Amino acid sequence: MVARARLAVLAALSLACVSPTTAQVSEHQRIGVERKTDWELGFELGGAMTGDAYAAVDYLSVDGYASVEVLLARTWTASLYAPVSSRLAVGDGVRRAAAAGLGDLELSAGWTGRRADSRLSAALRVTAPTGEWNGYAATVGVLTPGSGRWSVGAALSAAMLLDPVALGASFAYDVGLPRAERFTTTWRPGDMSLSLSATEVLNDRVGYTVKAAQSASLPELGGGEPSLGSFAYAARASIELWYSDGDAQARFGVSTSLTDPDSPALLYAALSYTLRSERDDA
Repeated sequence: MVARARLAVLAALSLACVSPTTAQVSEHQRIGVERKTDWELGFELGGAMTGDAYAAVDYLSVDGYASVEVLLARTWTASLYAPVSSRLAVGDGVRRAAAAGLGDLELSAGWTGRRADSRLSAALRVTAPTGEWNGYAATVGVLTPGSGRWSVGAALSAAMLLDPVALGASFAYDVGLPRAERFTTTWRPGDMSLSLSATEVLNDRVGYTVKAAQSASLPELGGGEPSLGSFAYAARASIELWYSDGDAQARFGVSTSLTDPDSPALLYAALSYTLRSERDDA
């Protein structure tokens, strides 16, 4: 059972590129089970919580998400990712004590393949500007969960089982399409991320994952000129504990910034469940 659980982690790590959140590595991509199914349909709910401050106001931010993912013929994947942001403000002069809003929806489609104890996955994705966006509001601490623009991108991931651990790596690149603003039109030439992870399965139900992730955004372009202040780079480290029971899995973790030691730690949790077909001829 432990060996099978390790193969489960291998598949989960390689398919993580389909979903954009740091915590979205779900147990339903189990190699042993994939051999007996024509399709799998996975559901996941998760969220991350952190605190922050702006001027004399303290904020508690909770960023949640819901995702649906389908795997067909053990090869083709498609997913829908819906983020939701909420914020509670406490302090003098607070006009709105609480706010919540839908973020930008993401659709993706991809391919996954396995060879021996290695697995590769690739996906194309598009993000729609469904979340509220206001350039000025974003500078004064008002909740604006959207980007205000369409974006397209691609993601690649690989995983390898080296008993008793599974190693994973993923890379993603997104381009923000033109967005009309007050005085000009801007677009983002590149938002990229790279992550490395290692997972150990302690038994057939429990394991843990450590992960290091980097992200960078090239300067935004407007009127043909780059906005140097829009360049961004961040690095984070995280550790999470996961528990699997049949088709369900729960994960709990903590993440901290490596580039901004003064920023608060981020706590996150996720719950996933998978429906699957069964094949008698497997």
